[in-house]
Amino acid sequence: LSLNKAYGIWKQGESTTTIHGLTEINAAAASSSYGVYASGYGSKIQLDGLKAAVNRDASDGLSIKSDGRGGSKISVNVKDGVTGDHEVQLNGNIYTGVDGETNLALTTQESLLNGVSIVQTETGSDDDDNPVTEAGTLNLYLQTGAVWTNENYSSARMKGFSGSAVSNFTGGSDAAHAGVVFQKDANDLTIASYSGNTKF
Repeated sequence: LSLNKAYGIWKQGESTTTIHGLTEINAAAASSSYGVYASGYGSKIQLDGLKAAVNRDASDGLSIKSDGRGGSKISVNVKDGVTGDHEVQLNGNIYTGVDGETNLALTTQESLLNGVSIVQTETGSDDDDNPVTEAGTLNLYLQTGAVWTNENYSSARMKGFSGSAVSNFTGGSDAAHAGVVFQKDANDLTIASYSGNTKF
C-alpha cells in the first residue's frame, strides 16, 4: 500500500489553531508530504515545540508551508515577537508564499533545521506601471547553539530555486548565545535584515 499524500497539520480558514507542548510529525507519503501546512483564507497555526520530518523522496515535501493565500501564518516557538524555549527540529525544506508569513524560533541547543528556506516572490506593477515586487515573510530566530544546515532536503528537483531567503534574521544576544549556519547549498543565502550573533 502506497500513501500518496500526508499532512501532519493542515489548516484552512480564517481562524487560529493553537497547540501547546511538543508536536511530533512524521509525514512519509510518496507524493505530497507536509509537516505543517497553512492553506489560504487567512489560516493561522501557532505551535510551541515541533519535531517534523518529511519524506525526502516525495515529489513535493515540506516541513512547513505557509502558502500565502489570504495572509496565511505559521508560528513555531514564538508569539508576537517573543521567543520561547521549546525544542524545534525540522527535517525538510520550508516554504513561505507571497502574502504568507512564517515565524520560526530555534532557541535551544537541540533545535535544528535541515533544509532550505523558499520565500516566494512575484513582480508586478502599480497603477503608474512602476515595477513592484511582493514576497512572503520569514522571520527566523537562530540562537543558543541551534543549527541550520542550509541544504536542499528533498531529492526532487526544485524548479526556479535560486537560494534560501530570510526576511528578518535574529541571532543570539552575544557570541556565547549564537546559533550556527552550515551553508551547504551552492546558491547564495539572502538575508534582508540581520541582527545579533551567528556563526557562519
